[in-house]
Amino acid sequence: MSSTRHISHLHRLRFFRRETGFTFIELIAVMLILGIMAFVAIPRMFSTSQINAAAESEALKLVLRYAQTRAMSDIVPWGVVIEANKYTLYRLTSPSTKESIPGTNSSEHTFPSGVSATPRTIQFDPRGRPVNGQQVLTANQTVTVNGSGKTITITQQTGFIP
Repeated sequence: MSSTRHISHLHRLRFFRRETGFTFIELIAVMLILGIMAFVAIPRMFSTSQINAAAESEALKLVLRYAQTRAMSDIVPWGVVIEANKYTLYRLTSPSTKESIPGTNSSEHTFPSGVSATPRTIQFDPRGRPVNGQQVLTANQTVTVNGSGKTITITQQTGFIP
């Protein structure tokens, strides 16, 4: 009799105790809804052309820093010729020598469609300063990468590229 009373008591406890949490089906349904929303919303939030332009801006900044570093370890200036749709890394010898951009087998990089930059030639002397021939520049140099809205600034006298 006591075992029957014990079972009855457990049954009452289970009946009055509220189960908390979600069922597996409810969790799957919520994950499915969130997945569908993300699939639809994320492409509308970010344009691939803006992402490409931002990546190209960062890549150009890295090539400018590379040219500056190479100039500081050489006795001749290094530079980057930036055209509207591409840029080229070079070493200013007589005649100028195109050099391979790190990670590529090419001295020039072409921007993807929808990305362009302010045409400009940036040279660095053996101290890493931006120069025009032998003349140290007295104004900051800027390059705007269109599509990203980002501007790359090369600081006068020091060549600092933030």
